[in-house]
Amino acid sequence: MKLQEVADRVKAMFDAASEMAISGAQRAAARRYQSLGEAYRGKAIDLAVRDGIECELLLQNLKGDPNSGVDFTDTKTGVTYELTTRGQWIRKLRKYAPPPLFINTGRVRVDEEMLNRLGDKSLFELGRRHQPRRR
Repeated sequence: MKLQEVADRVKAMFDAASEMAISGAQRAAARRYQSLGEAYRGKAIDLAVRDGIECELLLQNLKGDPNSGVDFTDTKTGVTYELTTRGQWIRKLRKYAPPPLFINTGRVRVDEEMLNRLGDKSLFELGRRHQPRRR
């Protein structure tokens, strides 16, 4: 499975779950400031993709820190990847040299057939390992 395919599965699950995939405090903040909703969506997708690639043998050489630098670097080839939307892509191109490969996390229209193809892992199972611990 390719990284874009993992990202597609995760974003479809997130968009199907809609607001239920973020915390109550995040939902309240997103209602007040719409741009926060997109940021929370992106962060949730990023964390879930990180867990999703750990299950994929062909992607286990991808490493990255969710809080700094490009999202993923292939430790064997040195190729870098950035999970982002088309709207944010230009900012990312200016930020990194050489530019990373684009992994689209933009919204998708979710239908029942797509939900059936997502498999048995839910978005709530994915991403938990990378969630910050609450004190």
